[in-house]
Amino acid sequence: VWWLGRKHPSPAPGNTGHSWLSCCTWCKTTRFFSLHQQAGARQVVSALSSSSPLRLGIAGLGTVGAGVIKLIEANADLIRARAGRALKVVAVSARNRKQDRGICLDTLRWYDNAADLVNDAEVDVIVELIGGAEGTARTLVEAALKAGKPVVTANKALLALHGPALAKLSADNATPN
Repeated sequence: VWWLGRKHPSPAPGNTGHSWLSCCTWCKTTRFFSLHQQAGARQVVSALSSSSPLRLGIAGLGTVGAGVIKLIEANADLIRARAGRALKVVAVSARNRKQDRGICLDTLRWYDNAADLVNDAEVDVIVELIGGAEGTARTLVEAALKAGKPVVTANKALLALHGPALAKLSADNATPN
């Protein structure tokens, strides 16, 4: 079994399995929690599971943003099984509230100003899908990191131009990663 580019040592001859709690030193050190057997994988999922979903606030509801919401909804069971925790979109922000995006937004909180997602106590993670290296996208990401909220983004321009400053801002505010 390979993990992060390293080959995991084979179990001792005659050893039919082990639990991640009593695994070899290599497993403990790299936090590789027994993908050798299904029983071990179930223990990992159980250890990482949380009864409450990870609540997302999504900024940007264009093709990518709407697609992310569709994928989260369509694959909810698979995501929960693999991640050990459900994902739930609870709030959104976009420029045009009336635009038809092919998804139902009636149950989600709407913010006209994307930066207001940061102040929503029910949002655990900000997902920035606005685009652009400046303006609303940068303001949102900086505000989230200053507030200690994790950010997920696909914004290559923002990261290319401001990546080091954003990483420092995240570290300075002890933002979970």
